[in-house]
Amino acid sequence: TPSAEGRGYVLRRVLRRAVRYGQQFLGAKTGFFAALVDPLVEQMGGTFPEIAEKKEAVREVLMDEEKAFGATLQKGIEVFRKSAEALKAEGVEVVPGKDAFYLYDTMGFPVDLTEIMAQEMGLTVDVKGYEACMQAAKNKSKEDRANRSGVGKSFVLEAEETDALRTKMNVDPTNDDGKYEWKQGLKCTVRAIFCPERGFVENSSEVPDEEPVGIILDKTSYYAEGGGQVADLGRLRFNQMSSEDVSFEVQDCQSFGGYILHVGKRLSKEPITVGSECFCEVDYIRRAKIAPNHTMTHVLNFALKSALGDIDQKGSLVDASKLRFDFSSNKAVPPQDLKTIELTVQSAIQRDLPVHAQVVPLASAKQIHALRAVFGEVYPDPVRVVSVGAPVDDLLADPTAAAWGGLSIELCGGTHLTRTAEAGAFCIVEESAVAKGVRRIIGVTGDAAREALRMGEMLLKKVETLAGSEVAGAELEKEVAELVKEVDGSSISVLVKDDIRKELGKLSEKIKKESLKAKAEAVAAASAEGEAQAQAAANEGRPFIVTALELGGDGKLLTKVLTAMRKIFPAGSVLIISVDDAKGRVAVVAGVSDEHVEKGLKADAWAREAVKSIGGKGGGKPVAAQAQGAGSRDSVEQVHSDAAGFASGILG
Repeated sequence: TPSAEGRGYVLRRVLRRAVRYGQQFLGAKTGFFAALVDPLVEQMGGTFPEIAEKKEAVREVLMDEEKAFGATLQKGIEVFRKSAEALKAEGVEVVPGKDAFYLYDTMGFPVDLTEIMAQEMGLTVDVKGYEACMQAAKNKSKEDRANRSGVGKSFVLEAEETDALRTKMNVDPTNDDGKYEWKQGLKCTVRAIFCPERGFVENSSEVPDEEPVGIILDKTSYYAEGGGQVADLGRLRFNQMSSEDVSFEVQDCQSFGGYILHVGKRLSKEPITVGSECFCEVDYIRRAKIAPNHTMTHVLNFALKSALGDIDQKGSLVDASKLRFDFSSNKAVPPQDLKTIELTVQSAIQRDLPVHAQVVPLASAKQIHALRAVFGEVYPDPVRVVSVGAPVDDLLADPTAAAWGGLSIELCGGTHLTRTAEAGAFCIVEESAVAKGVRRIIGVTGDAAREALRMGEMLLKKVETLAGSEVAGAELEKEVAELVKEVDGSSISVLVKDDIRKELGKLSEKIKKESLKAKAEAVAAASAEGEAQAQAAANEGRPFIVTALELGGDGKLLTKVLTAMRKIFPAGSVLIISVDDAKGRVAVVAGVSDEHVEKGLKADAWAREAVKSIGGKGGGKPVAAQAQGAGSRDSVEQVHSDAAGFASGILG
């Protein structure tokens, strides 16, 4: 699938070259590339049957990619053309790296496509400049992430720094086997101290107290961020001869070339030196919230494949509050499939399956039937196999056994539960699209899942109670609006949320019908009242009528009622006032007889005068006009008075 990285990006680059060439030089329209799928299947389907099997999926992916790139293609071509012409006019033959990066970052043009376009115009591209801009953007992104993490700086050990550790400082890579052991205070030794601005230092006193540093230990029980799992946090407590408690707060933990960098700040003024001994004090309470989310991510991956068939993992994030899993799919997961997926995970928890983990040769691991691995991922050798339900030795003893197809088996270096029942509960709280052909599921476990399920049941019962009550009209509309807001802001089961929204939809439809009925009744009553007033005025021989009717400020209804009143009262003139409470405005319509027009009463002037006090405006013809202004029911008396006074002044 085309994507922004790895093999997916290689595919995207090839596709975008083809789309650009077809549209720019062949005059092809969007969709031409996707239309090539059928002839491709005809010619190559025999040799590559998978193309025929996935014909529609291939066509859909190509069409999506064409549309996505097509949205910026022509603009990007025009931007490049103007830039290239300006460069050639100045005698410059190299497209600046920043211009190439702009085309990539803003228009989606891979740099190799920009190079081809440059060659077509006799130019080259400053690729090194482009790469510098790309690196600067990545560094900015890292700094932003660092700021969000609370560390405030981007701690990265580049190749030259890991090489210096190994060859110049004789520091071996960190032994992190202890990360799989829980509730232990591992004794370690500081092997290096790192600061981005100063490099490696011997003593933390060389760094200002307020600045974070990175500490490399000979061994650690901290889990460094990786495989979608966030890093462990906690403290390093130092065993130094001091009256002061010397400790270091670990705010992040990253791995670079086998070296685990514990990033954080000193909690005391006592300096930390290379060679100091310390104890790792991992926040195991926090890790105990992360582990169930990681193990259930594996089970969710298995459940998704079981329910949806051939899907690929596109990314994941596991932290203390949730699990997030991205996978390949061009459409939303149907509610019935989501229910099956959620029940599969919940069943694994209820069955209290053992979770096994074992390091084995990569070749042996790959022989295991139904092993799930991330496509394109490079795994170490040996590799760690995590199996939910069966010992890894059993998998290796009979790797092709069909029974393994009913288990979650993955390659993973993360921290996990020992049994699935420790997860307590599971609930899917979100299913959404994150990119073309990529969907995302967010789930919660333990107390968070139980709370999500409890809250969902409570809200559903609340909606069902409201549906069965006698509440109606404006009160029902208010209650539904409050429930919609509450449901949208709640972290509850996505399935329960769907049920609740369906019930709220029924209530909204009920409100709509009631509103239409009430409006029709109000209009009928107002029309009858207006016609009665017109008849009375005609019987009494009055020259005009100024009246306020409950028509909601609806211009069409006002005109309709005005026409009916004028038929009953043809010799007279009529001005109707109506208030739109929702929009906070007062509307008027006026109809004047030909006789009254001759006497000087003109409908347009009459309507404007009526709303003058509320800053209104209007227009029309001498015999019919309308106007409106900002106001409320409190404004009606003044509008009525001004309209009546204006007509009396002319007609007497």
